[in-house]
Amino acid sequence: MTEPSLSERVVVITGGSAGIGLATAGRLARAGARPVLLARDGARLRRAGETLQRQGLEAFPLSVDIRCPEAVSNAMDAVIQRYGRLDALVNNAGIMLGDRSLDALDPETWREVMDTNVNGAWFCTRAVLPQMRRQEAGTIINISSGAAVRTGFLNIAYGVSKAALDRMTLGLAAELDGEGIVCLSLSPPYTATDTVRALYPGRDVTTQAAHPEETARAIAGLLAGDAVRYHGRVVTVREYLGKR
Repeated sequence: MTEPSLSERVVVITGGSAGIGLATAGRLARAGARPVLLARDGARLRRAGETLQRQGLEAFPLSVDIRCPEAVSNAMDAVIQRYGRLDALVNNAGIMLGDRSLDALDPETWREVMDTNVNGAWFCTRAVLPQMRRQEAGTIINISSGAAVRTGFLNIAYGVSKAALDRMTLGLAAELDGEGIVCLSLSPPYTATDTVRALYPGRDVTTQAAHPEETARAIAGLLAGDAVRYHGRVVTVREYLGKR
């Protein structure tokens, strides 16, 4: 399916150096958008940029620790200085743990998950809102997970962080009503990323899990105009793609 044009749309993608983030950047660039890749690991970010370049695509890479509000603010200023606008934010960065019971979690790991998955998304959202309000338009997509509402595997910290992200979506959407800014949560299926492969080396992830491109296709469709239909909602990738 060919996506509608996203020509000149400036889209910031956190966790943009691999997996769903990198797949999304490629998809958006092919549709004419200007993806901005935020990631903490500078070397990995450079490799991501080279991957896109080999495909004839361009992105603006920024090495940023989204857990630091000052660094996030500086990064968004750099985006606006470069492009003069900021149309969308995809809060994709996150730490995913393997099976880990509550009593096996140490306080440092718990804080690291919350700092990245919740605080990082909040810092990024807070930093883009002034520009979106000046434009009276913008889209914020928070990448959620079925772990926010389902049990069945030992990943409490990750699940709690994604539930918090969904609650942020609901609250922010209510605050933004009438301002032209859309906020929603998008929940991907079990996806074949490098992180999942590393966490579960005994599983046949490649054949059992969805390709990151599936979620990238959903994000592209939402940013092309469908997002307003899901303002303030948590929608799964397959629910969205099934209704297109």
